[in-house]
Amino acid sequence: MGSGVVVVTTRLGVLVCDLLAPEVAGVAGQYDALYAALVAAGGSDGIEVLPYPVHEGRLPPSPTACDAWLIGGSRHSVYDRLDWILELRRFAQRLLGGEAPVVGICFGHQLLAQELGAPVGPVSYTHLTL
Repeated sequence: MGSGVVVVTTRLGVLVCDLLAPEVAGVAGQYDALYAALVAAGGSDGIEVLPYPVHEGRLPPSPTACDAWLIGGSRHSVYDRLDWILELRRFAQRLLGGEAPVVGICFGHQLLAQELGAPVGPVSYTHLTL
């Protein structure tokens, strides 16, 4: 007889929105590797990270392809009129209408805020570094 243990894998879809500069990626990898390492560091053995390079125009087949979603960072702005951003915005609307949890990081949270009706735009000041 078996042990009665059921292993459940949660599929986390990572919507990759950019590539890191080579000198940055050389330290710990690209965004997809960084997010996978973050999940692994949290001790989440039952999570399978599935990257989708949306910045290359490759969207997931449907909002139900994964159990949860993460929309990552980008050097671009959510209000840039790039084809892949417009497609991602349409996909995000479908995600927000679904049942799977969705989280955004940096660019991703701005995109979600915009799709939920919040104003998103450039800041009117510059950052100073000392």
